[in-house]
Amino acid sequence: MSAFYLEKVILSGNPTNNNYIAMAICGDVRNLAFSRSGDKKWTLIKENGEHTAFEDVIYLKDQFYVVDGAARVLLCNIDDHPSMELLADSPLREDTSDGKYLVDVGGKLKLVFCQRDLDENVKVGLYTSYKTSGFKIYSLDLKTKKWSKSKSLGDYALFVGRNSFPISTSEITSYKRDCIYFTDDYYAGPCHEIGIYSLKDRCVKSLPFGEVSTFPGPVWVAP
Repeated sequence: MSAFYLEKVILSGNPTNNNYIAMAICGDVRNLAFSRSGDKKWTLIKENGEHTAFEDVIYLKDQFYVVDGAARVLLCNIDDHPSMELLADSPLREDTSDGKYLVDVGGKLKLVFCQRDLDENVKVGLYTSYKTSGFKIYSLDLKTKKWSKSKSLGDYALFVGRNSFPISTSEITSYKRDCIYFTDDYYAGPCHEIGIYSLKDRCVKSLPFGEVSTFPGPVWVAP
């Protein structure tokens, strides 16, 4: 396989012990594939229904979970016959979000929706400018497979992008509690941003990152 586009790759464990599984969102249509340590090739996981492209993948409690473009959460089975099991349909009746992220917050699986608004009056080259306007968070009970809306993160702050993770603001006090730090991983032109969204105030604060044409890195470096 000479050309193989990787959108995201996560590992099930520390690669130094040579006993791990890599799971990847790959290809132009965002398929899902995995490779065990020592494998010489990637194995595609076949779907049992219509493909809607995968948005994010996470390893939680010894399992891989993935969210697709329709905001459905699926469990990845990687036995002798790799497959996917639908756990839950979208918690939203009408999904108009532009980004979906899976985050492990204290052992609970969270699905974060990002909403971006276009500004038709602002153009950079051929592209219409856009800005992040808000987020919605839902928690999935893996036993009952039921959704519940999360109105607060408590003492946590979330970082979302190509790699998403929580930080306890009671342990690392330099970050703002009950907030979402976001970097732009939406490649629809050069109008990119970095910012903070407050769940309490429901407002976005942009952070400086240089000129409009600058592409901020979509990957966070954890402290």
